[in-house]
This record gives sequence, C-alpha cells and structure tokens, in this order.
Amino acid sequence: MVTTFDDHAHYGVKNLLAGKAAVMPYPVIFPHDVTYVPDFARAIVTLLDAPAGDYGQAWHVPNAPTQTYHSLVEQAAALIGVEPKMRVIPVILLELAGLFDRQAYELIEMRFQSDRPYLVNAKKFSNRFWSDATSFEDGLRATVASYRQKA
Repeated sequence: MVTTFDDHAHYGVKNLLAGKAAVMPYPVIFPHDVTYVPDFARAIVTLLDAPAGDYGQAWHVPNAPTQTYHSLVEQAAALIGVEPKMRVIPVILLELAGLFDRQAYELIEMRFQSDRPYLVNAKKFSNRFWSDATSFEDGLRATVASYRQKA
C-alpha cells in the first residue's frame, strides 16, 4: 500500500525518483491542504467509534500545515536528492486527454480542488477528537520510502 498524501504524489514523487520531471495535473501555486492517507483512515476509525450523537455531521480531517504543490515537489526533490523539475499539464491538454482516458477525466472533474486555494477547516474535528495530524515532513518521507520500495 502506498502511504501518500494524495494522488499528486504519484505524478510527482514517482517521476522524481525515476529522474524525470514531476508532472502535475493542476496549477502548483495555490495553497492546498493535503490529507495523509493513514490520517484519513485514523479519522474514519475515530468516527466509527464515536458516540451516536456525532453521526450525521460533516467532519473534516486534520491535515499537516498548508503547502503548495510547488513546495511539495521542491521538498520531495530535496529528500530524494534531485533537482525539483516539474511540468504542469495545460488545462486544454488535460481536457483533451479526458475524452479518451478515464483517469484524466476524473482529474478534470476534481480540478475545483486545485485551481484555487483549497483549505480545510478541521477545528471542529480537532476540538472533538484529535488534532495531531502527521507532519508534512514525516508524511513525505514515508511517501518517498513507499515509492522507493515499490521500484
């Protein structure tokens, strides 16, 4: 199982490890909260174990501090020991690919989460349950290690 912040690690970390440029399907300049998959799983278990009064509400999972995808690629490249090269797929190419490729289509569908700042307010969850989300550095280190192991 790949332990990753989200699908963007696949396009970024995997390519950097192969000595290629990170390919980013979205703009890399906007602040973005990313969720580390084990933290998400922990939140699901927390909510499954929660009292009945906590059901039927929206809960947002705590995240590491906000980053940009540009910062994510730079930090991953530094950890791997390569230059932080990246290419951003132009919207028109992604839309064209989406006509033929299901994964590209899904990236277009979820673009609203990455073509502007995407910030998650997890204060309600943090106040009620826990707030010690995995640090960005630890999550990125685990993500890189996971991809190295699979190579």
